[in-house]
Amino acid sequence: MEKKVLVRQTPAVVASTPAAQAAPAKPPAPPTVEERLAGTEALNIWNEIKNRPIDVFAIPNQVVSMYFHPAIVEPSKLYLVMTKATAALPALEASVGKQFTVEQINKYVAVSRVVDI
Repeated sequence: MEKKVLVRQTPAVVASTPAAQAAPAKPPAPPTVEERLAGTEALNIWNEIKNRPIDVFAIPNQVVSMYFHPAIVEPSKLYLVMTKATAALPALEASVGKQFTVEQINKYVAVSRVVDI
């Protein structure tokens, strides 16, 4: 005599409220600034300087990305927005050294490579 094994089927999981059932799917997240700058000179400059040490208020273990964030203005230069203290601007100039030029243009800080002649 064979024994039959009964398998209990579980119902599919459904949303518990009508509002949850009617809610549309979330749209995809918009691309980040770094994704939108992909393949440009601005992104290359940002990747070079974002982890450089910066000396603001003599506090140790600070990097450029703690005080500045990239903005999309034009692809040939890196445009940064200051997020904390304006005292970070001279510290940025000291941090990037003689490889880049740093200038403030309205609310942005433009960083570009020094052109050797």
